[in-house]
Amino acid sequence: MLARFKRIRYCDPSPMTVERHVSIRTVTIVLLAVACVVRMLVAFAAPLPWFSADSYGYIDEARDLLTGKWAPFFPVGYPLIIAAVTALVPSAATTALIVLNVVLSTATVWLVMKMAGASSRWPWAPVVAGVLIAFWPNQLNYVRFVLSEVPAAFFVAVSTLLFMKRRHYAAGVALGCAVAIRTTLLPAIFVAPLVAASESRQRAASLAAGCVSPLLVLALFSMLFGGSMTLGGNLGFNLDVARQSFGSRIDFSGRSDVGVRAAAGRYVNDAISDPQHFSAQRAASLWELWGPWPAGDEPRAPSSAPRGTLARALLGLRLPLLLVAAASVRRSMPVHEKYLWALVVVVTVVHVMTFSAPRFTFAVEPTLVVLAVLGVERTWVSWCERRDSNPHTLAGTRS
Repeated sequence: MLARFKRIRYCDPSPMTVERHVSIRTVTIVLLAVACVVRMLVAFAAPLPWFSADSYGYIDEARDLLTGKWAPFFPVGYPLIIAAVTALVPSAATTALIVLNVVLSTATVWLVMKMAGASSRWPWAPVVAGVLIAFWPNQLNYVRFVLSEVPAAFFVAVSTLLFMKRRHYAAGVALGCAVAIRTTLLPAIFVAPLVAASESRQRAASLAAGCVSPLLVLALFSMLFGGSMTLGGNLGFNLDVARQSFGSRIDFSGRSDVGVRAAAGRYVNDAISDPQHFSAQRAASLWELWGPWPAGDEPRAPSSAPRGTLARALLGLRLPLLLVAAASVRRSMPVHEKYLWALVVVVTVVHVMTFSAPRFTFAVEPTLVVLAVLGVERTWVSWCERRDSNPHTLAGTRS
């Protein structure tokens, strides 16, 4: 009797074509509801503070804006949000700000699911991405703070989804709003149009125009109310902080009224005069930003205990996420994936060259989750293709 051979298929049917037995819409609604409830519990039920040292600076700046004084130290975007909320709900402004955080953070979960669905052929990619961002420890922790992280992450996610939908001007406007809230994203308004130009110069111009639109509006207000064009006054201070800091030991004790030119001169002189120490500082900043085990001695609020082992382990999950996302990199990638990576690279370079803390990755964690889901999909498909094309994966049957 003759033996017949048939190929053993490891991925049959393909994981990209598995039939969905549950409606993605139903899962999305349930997941968003759970994400909202969890965020409400973290913000309102957990015995955790709402304020950090920066929170008070943002609130003071918002009070100045309400009195017509425009002299921002922090980026002006978030104080404007605080001022608007305070004007609308003066008797419960802080509570309203935390509720706003919950709403924006929950909306970010939905945006991440939409991005994953638009990027991946895997039917369950939106659900996996949604679960990751809904329960990502850093995303949950900072929803309870009166800080700029949640609004910045929301606008970055909005910008990315609009970019995927080829609404480039609107994507630029959203990115410009994110820059107004966190000026460390400022290089992105130069890098993002370059990424878009690889596909179309017209779309790049539209994106660039969108990026500068909200910033020009704020610059006009700055000229009218402050007499000068400024979105924030802490760049010189941050450069001096970078010089005096090492890893998690961040020294904020210097003067706040520091000129940018003088601070930049001191920064460059340090790099030239002691390149070994300068390089060690940059390596320590990179570790604090993406390393698997952040230090526990970061300056914290007076009532806060040092960072514990569990907190450090949870923060360290960022490195596996980054590595899984790196598996999505291909020689030829869609332009929207380049856009996602551009945002991650901008945040990394800016904070490595200055100073880092775990919360500084917050704004790009939603984009990184999408890239991680793509990394999982492509790794799995690649493995399946290699196994299915192996000439030794044959099974014999007798006729």
